[in-house]
Amino acid sequence: MQHNLGTHGLAVVTLYILFLLAIGWFSRRKVNNLADFVVAGRSMNRWQIGLSIVATWVSGTTILAFPAMGYTNGLAIYFFGSGASLASGLWAGIYVIPYMRKHELLTVPQVLETWFGPRHRIVALLAVWARELAYVGSSLVSIGVSISYVTPLSYTEGVTVGAGITVLYLLLGGQRAVILTDLLQNIIIVSLTVLMLVIGVHALGGWHVLASQLAAHHKAAAGGYPWPNLMAWLVMGVFQALPYQALIQRGLSAKSAKEAQAGFLIGGLLGLLWYVCLPLLGMLGYAHYGSGENASDVFLLLASREYPPIVYALLVVVLLGAVMSTLDSVLMSVSSNFVVDIYRRFFNPAASARTSLLASRAAVLLALVVGIVFAFVFPIMLELLWVGTRIMVAGVGPVIAGLFLYRPLRKAPATILWAMILGMASTVITFLATGGSSADVVVLWTLDPIYVGLSVNIAALIIGSRLECRKNDGEDSLEVDAEEAEERVRLNPYLAIALILGIVLVYYSFWLWALNV
Repeated sequence: MQHNLGTHGLAVVTLYILFLLAIGWFSRRKVNNLADFVVAGRSMNRWQIGLSIVATWVSGTTILAFPAMGYTNGLAIYFFGSGASLASGLWAGIYVIPYMRKHELLTVPQVLETWFGPRHRIVALLAVWARELAYVGSSLVSIGVSISYVTPLSYTEGVTVGAGITVLYLLLGGQRAVILTDLLQNIIIVSLTVLMLVIGVHALGGWHVLASQLAAHHKAAAGGYPWPNLMAWLVMGVFQALPYQALIQRGLSAKSAKEAQAGFLIGGLLGLLWYVCLPLLGMLGYAHYGSGENASDVFLLLASREYPPIVYALLVVVLLGAVMSTLDSVLMSVSSNFVVDIYRRFFNPAASARTSLLASRAAVLLALVVGIVFAFVFPIMLELLWVGTRIMVAGVGPVIAGLFLYRPLRKAPATILWAMILGMASTVITFLATGGSSADVVVLWTLDPIYVGLSVNIAALIIGSRLECRKNDGEDSLEVDAEEAEERVRLNPYLAIALILGIVLVYYSFWLWALNV
């Protein structure tokens, strides 16, 4: 189904795209080496970092998929699908980023080699790439769906045009262009989606009318989803932010560790407050149209039917902004991983600044090609992302968390290596061995592979560390000195986890109460 924008709407979208390209063009003058391209010369302030973080979490996939899941099953996706991820991202900003900045590390695989060796780096890189390349494909699916919905272009043409625009300003301006465009796009995304919700609820007759027209499962804690699937999403969310390279790079782009921590705090809290708007918009669509619509179209359907043409055009800008902000972030992540963890580490350690910059740009194009293949082979937007996320989480999620929280792991290199390998392998095997049912934008697995992969990884870490540490009484390779402890934060990490997740749970409970009162 198409709802073309019309002449004025296309003019608004065109002006927006030209503005993005202008940012890339003017940012190019400050891109002279790899550090400028990958971490913006470490020059960003807390507000630029914080708003950019929100834009990174808000992809075109979530702009379309979360309203779709709210339309069919209510608010559950907020807490189980996004709340835990946002919370763990905030924790990573407080505890992981300062360590990486202090030791001038650019990628998660680089961290593991610093601690344990090159084999750990390669295995961790495979895990990180599983998610990042799947995310590129998922973002391209969203681009194709969005552009084909609002213009006469086909899905294939939409993927090509959207990808071309994003890559052009990314290649020109690097991470500086990514953060500056994300800053703009986040302001547009947050303000217009909140406005869309407020206007929509008011036009419907008020909050009580919205609540009265919803089905019972929309207002239940689990929605209409089976609890095993919800808990799998929650567990996946807890671990996925820790090795999320696109998110890590935001913190590395800050002027200082304190600016990075403040930026993560701003971005995390703003994201936690705002993200509930997406499933609420889906529920607003249910109140308007009942259960007969295609769930994936609900966001665009609301925008095209319930708002004036100019507002519709601006909402399309919101969607395109969300898609592009995520695609550019993930392409930048893949690029930095390739240059830092492969090209300069194993092929050309003495690469000049210019050569490294060219390699990074070439990696962007290569990642785009792989993502395009994924977008046509497996065009289920959210599940494509989550398949890659499960593999990454089962490989390196517990490892990164454990190295900061469980001291014996710091003297168990063999355990770390095999836990990553076994976690990823068991997840892939479970994918191939089990089935599930499609639920619009996700798959409800009979046995979610994340349960198997995480269980194998954590069991290997616990058992292996106890056995290996008996043979290795050497120094703690991760000992944190007083200066670094001061730089991080004076808050027990376990307490921080409980506090952040508690805030998310209270906020989620408030919205459930508001729907049922």
